[in-house]
Amino acid sequence: MGSGAAALGVLRVRAAMADRADQEGLERRLDWTSAGCVDLSLRVDMKRSVLVLFVAAAAACSPAPPAPADITGTAAKYTVTGRLEPIDMNRVDSVAVEDGKFVAHGVGIAKKDLPADADATKPSGHWSLTTETAKGKNRLITFTQDETLDEFQIEIPGDGDVHYGTLKNKAGNADVMLMAWGADNRCYWGYVTITPK
Repeated sequence: MGSGAAALGVLRVRAAMADRADQEGLERRLDWTSAGCVDLSLRVDMKRSVLVLFVAAAAACSPAPPAPADITGTAAKYTVTGRLEPIDMNRVDSVAVEDGKFVAHGVGIAKKDLPADADATKPSGHWSLTTETAKGKNRLITFTQDETLDEFQIEIPGDGDVHYGTLKNKAGNADVMLMAWGADNRCYWGYVTITPK
């Protein structure tokens, strides 16, 4: 018995388990299929095409991460400016400076050049993330200086804990905060320079 005949036999066994009305309709369809009127590979290709279209539509509906963008913070006693950009990671769990590069660790890893003015040999740990609130699709986060209690705020996209660290700039008169955050394949890294007014 050929493979086509064996497949037809299996389908007829399944049809025998259905009720009588369904069985007659299935046998008619099987006879039509076995007569060569429908190419089963075409059905598989059509299913694959539908799957590809579904995946493409889902991807098109997912919001794309923003392109690199400037960050401008608000503060009474500081000028806060910087930049953020998407990174190719699933989730950010920690950050570090390694071999003169900013490194985000998590589900994936991202290595970025430090901002030109950051001094990797001079850590400055006086800033703490103190509040975080929703602002439309973004988040407004506030950092507080632990000695003076001065604050600044920046607005960032995405979800996930913000991991950060601060270095002095090369002139020693400003701080450069490096940060990374994100979850669910929407991760970012960025920096801000915090200069007293």
